[in-house]
Amino acid sequence: MQRGSVELLGSELLASVAAAGSATDEQLSALHFLFDTHVAKALQIVDQGGVWCFVGAGSGRRVFKVQGQSAEAYVVFPGHYCSCQAFFFDVVSKEDAVTCKHQLAARLADALGKARVQTQHCLPSCMARLAARALAAAALGSFRDVDEDEGTVDRAGSLGDSGGAAADLQADLLLAAQEQLVQEQQRAEQHDTVNAFHAHLQHAHSGRRAGSAAGIIWLLILLHLAFIGYWSWIWWRQRRQREAGSGRKPCAPQKVNCVYDWTPVIPQLPNIQLAKTAQH
Repeated sequence: MQRGSVELLGSELLASVAAAGSATDEQLSALHFLFDTHVAKALQIVDQGGVWCFVGAGSGRRVFKVQGQSAEAYVVFPGHYCSCQAFFFDVVSKEDAVTCKHQLAARLADALGKARVQTQHCLPSCMARLAARALAAAALGSFRDVDEDEGTVDRAGSLGDSGGAAADLQADLLLAAQEQLVQEQQRAEQHDTVNAFHAHLQHAHSGRRAGSAAGIIWLLILLHLAFIGYWSWIWWRQRRQREAGSGRKPCAPQKVNCVYDWTPVIPQLPNIQLAKTAQH
């Protein structure tokens, strides 16, 4: 069977397994027919919980880390690349197999929902470095490692060195976690600044409310005084109109022709002495 047909049939079988959430005996038999002994080894890795899936929070890109029986972790792009030596010798060089057991384990774990999914705020350099390793393997045709810092090819290094690939992945994830921590601290500082600004606005607004209340009180007092003055003026005006209608001048002093005689009036008293003499 041609390699493209095997890959197409395998993808359809895995899609049906993912839709059902479990694999039937017929599906497992079909997978064993396509991928031979890799199916049993891949299922053993899945059952042992040796598949991790790292998902970029922003981009949604995924990369798998598969740990086999040798306790070594391998970086896996299920449809393209694995950092194990079997991928190069069997899949790339000799074409003896369509996939390695680590790639198949990643695909089975993803279909069965048994991959340990971890959402990471991965830097773009994380995916770029792993993609550069895969492209370097395809271009050079041997296990060579691209030194990104120096821009040279290290023939002594091995692209299939699982320890180096996994260490690079862990280093990138650690760097991403540190960057995420810095971003969270920056967001916290911005949040504190915004809270302080809102508190200042509330304080200023409360001060304006107090000033507005005092202004309203004074305005009411002035309106009350104006009301009293207006009705006092109305009352005085009506009084003037009534007095004018009666034909007399209000509050005008009137001249009275009076003659006052200031001659003192002395009462005429009888002569008391003569009265006494007459009595005797």
